[in-house]
Amino acid sequence: MNYDGSQILTTTDTTRTSGYIGLTSREKPNAVNSYYDNIMVRKYASSEPSIISGTEEANIIQSVAITFSVTGEGVLVGTTCKNALQGGMATVALRSTTKSGAPKVFAQAEDLQPGEITVNTVADVPAKLLCTADKLTIAADGSSYAVLTANIADSNDNFILSATNTISFEVSDENVLKEPLPAAASGGMATARIISTLTPGTATVTAASAGLNQGTIVLTAGRAAAPGRRVLQKKLSG
Repeated sequence: MNYDGSQILTTTDTTRTSGYIGLTSREKPNAVNSYYDNIMVRKYASSEPSIISGTEEANIIQSVAITFSVTGEGVLVGTTCKNALQGGMATVALRSTTKSGAPKVFAQAEDLQPGEITVNTVADVPAKLLCTADKLTIAADGSSYAVLTANIADSNDNFILSATNTISFEVSDENVLKEPLPAAASGGMATARIISTLTPGTATVTAASAGLNQGTIVLTAGRAAAPGRRVLQKKLSG
């Protein structure tokens, strides 16, 4: 560029792949310094890139039919097919369900690349304990056991994996089942081994934690099978 802002020279080099750029100038008029600013270098392209001029708003498609859809634990509210509003955009509301998850919303329009976004829906505050066991009947032999799992959940039964509450376990009849020790939740749950006694029967196991609704499960200790008898046969010689 000249001192008055006019362009003097532009050049293209299609062979250089590395090295340095050297800039020189002659004084015009005499005793006037030369300055270089806004020097731009871009990667060579065999076909020159096209340029669309105009304001940002002018290049936005103002009216096009956009269709929204969703997968996962979420529901779209209202009309899912809309024309682009002012500014070249359309909106849709996503309503969560009672289950936590990661619903994904898709936007599609003819001749346009589709768009998508994932929205995380998280569990509410801890409200209750939900109990399960790997088996509901065990042998009353003093050693058989069932593994009980107490999950910390919100009011909609969503497990809260970050909860670390201490959970205690109480057996309604210790003549049938042995009461386990309390356990701290890890990953939102605590487990306990419920061991039988030698007395057959049914007992309820209750899981409890401060501020949460209790969880219960019923386990049965059945009569242990009698040990098999070995029969010895004597071979008779004729």
